[in-house]
Amino acid sequence: MRRILFSIKDLKCSYDSGKIVLDIDRLDIYDGQITFIVGKSGSGKSTLLETLGFMNDTFSSRTPEQVVFHDAGSNDKTDLASLWLKPLDMHSAFRNKNYSFIFQENNLLEHFNSSENILIPILLSGKDKSEGMKEIQQAFERIHLPPDIFNRNIRLLSGGQRQRISFLRALLANKPVLFGDEPTGNLDPITAKTLMTMVREDISRSGSSAIIVSHDLNLAHLFADRIVTLKVDENRQCGIIGGIFERKDNGWLDQLSHKNVEHAEITSLL
Repeated sequence: MRRILFSIKDLKCSYDSGKIVLDIDRLDIYDGQITFIVGKSGSGKSTLLETLGFMNDTFSSRTPEQVVFHDAGSNDKTDLASLWLKPLDMHSAFRNKNYSFIFQENNLLEHFNSSENILIPILLSGKDKSEGMKEIQQAFERIHLPPDIFNRNIRLLSGGQRQRISFLRALLANKPVLFGDEPTGNLDPITAKTLMTMVREDISRSGSSAIIVSHDLNLAHLFADRIVTLKVDENRQCGIIGGIFERKDNGWLDQLSHKNVEHAEITSLL
């Protein structure tokens, strides 16, 4: 039986203006899967990622159980809207325990070299330095990064190299949930596929989960277990669920209509 990772119910998100920008009636995200969130600009993709990733308090109210995180390791449940009312150290403790992130604008530490940037979260997870450095060297080989980048300062790397380092930092942190906000946006298609293959292999091995916001439906078609499409409700001018599609054999099952659909049909909904 599948385990729920996030249960979302009657979620309404807003920012400082108070205008509702995202309205989701019901959505479950499952543990051990790669979930892609896709949609046009303004449909609420990044807002949903910020909400689930506990990066920004977007809740328009404190109604309980709008978003609940289910800890697979302990069976504990965390109500994210309520967690924002707790002390700040509880916020960071929750994120550090459960989440890692890859952003299109990578947040690497520029005074450190490549391996040091990757090593820091590994050490924070409790592993020793020698074990961590061995994992980093193996990861460099997996994604074909040249050895001379290992000790090179981050400021001397190209944009694509920095993004690959950002990927490795998030993956080797080995957290239950990996969030990606357009994580392959600065990468060529071959490198993007190589890194997403690594994500798939690591999730299969560890049972962790990934939630990826992307405009790249072809990448979603290759790697997603589920695709959640968001669209703009023209009447209310806010993002809503457009469709939820689950991979079934060589195709997709529309979970709203319970019909099998082709990849092209998902594309047509955007």
